[in-house]
This record gives sequence, C-alpha cells and structure tokens, in this order.
Amino acid sequence: MEAAKPGDTVERRVANLDPLMSWAHALSSNLRHLRSVGHDAAALAKLQVNAEELVREIHARHGWDLPPRTNLRIQPLD
Repeated sequence: MEAAKPGDTVERRVANLDPLMSWAHALSSNLRHLRSVGHDAAALAKLQVNAEELVREIHARHGWDLPPRTNLRIQPLD
C-alpha cells in the first residue's frame, strides 16, 4: 500500500486506504456471520490453506521472510 504523502488529497488518501478498509469490512462481515450461524470447520480449513498460500506467494515475490506461524494472542475456535 502506498504511504500518505504531504499534499495528498482526501480522495488519494481514501484510495490508498481502500484495500485495508475493504479487508476490514470483509472481516467484520464474516465475524458477524460466524456469530449468527456458527462456523463450518471444513470451509474455514480451506480458507486457512488459501490464506497461507497467498502469504507464501507474496513473501516470496518480495523476498521477505515468512511471518511467525503462531501468535500467543490468537486462540483456536472451540
């Protein structure tokens, strides 16, 4: 994502933030859906595999080290 620069218009700053805002909206919608109907473990497993593949592709493309596989602040769904 592009960083804000001095002199950017409001429209340019919103355009820069659009990917993050879209992701946050999708996450919020998905969490509301999961709270209301429960979760499908198989579907969530497929989403996790897809997300991990995308992370690997993006990090390989940019030559970045992969992020840690665990985060102590995140707990599995019960």
